[in-house]
Amino acid sequence: MEFNPNEINPLEKEEDKKMEEGSKDLASFIDENSKLISVLGVFTALTVFSFNLQIKFVGNLLSFVFLTLVILVWVEIWSRFPKKSSSWRLNLFENILSYSILLIVFYWIIFYRDIWEAILVYVLWILIMSVTGHLISYFKLFQRILGLKVSKYKIVRIFIGLIIILPVFFLSFKLAGIIADPLNNLINNVHLEIQNLISD
Repeated sequence: MEFNPNEINPLEKEEDKKMEEGSKDLASFIDENSKLISVLGVFTALTVFSFNLQIKFVGNLLSFVFLTLVILVWVEIWSRFPKKSSSWRLNLFENILSYSILLIVFYWIIFYRDIWEAILVYVLWILIMSVTGHLISYFKLFQRILGLKVSKYKIVRIFIGLIIILPVFFLSFKLAGIIADPLNNLINNVHLEIQNLISD
């Protein structure tokens, strides 16, 4: 069998393909994700704009909702960055964008204290409930308790679900209340330190 120097090894082809898929530049990344980046900018602007509404409670609530959407869109964009073999400009863009979002979240938490103090306990409660629900689903707690396929027994599923969910509901809220006070105190201290630095 003759060796053809122009013939490329299939393994080398696969490696080259992986390298090409990972080596995106900034222009192509922005072009592919332009809609998400635009949505991120819109939600960021709405996060700030909402605080100017005349009805303070509604403005604070909307600001929190839009900030949550900003974080969700950012996570989606961040997941699309190539893991390796990208240009230095794209790496720089990823870092600047990520730090900018983190600064926005930090600024919102530190300086918009009136809403954060009020909703922190509920945010923690939702997070705890979400994690608990995911664990119940992941470990198939219903099936393990019953030893059967719960989907066949809807009434039993509802009954067992209430038995499990109601204690989790109240315990999560209690735990959120325990965490919220020291966390709010910590944020208040950081806020005061920053204000002192600014005033000096």
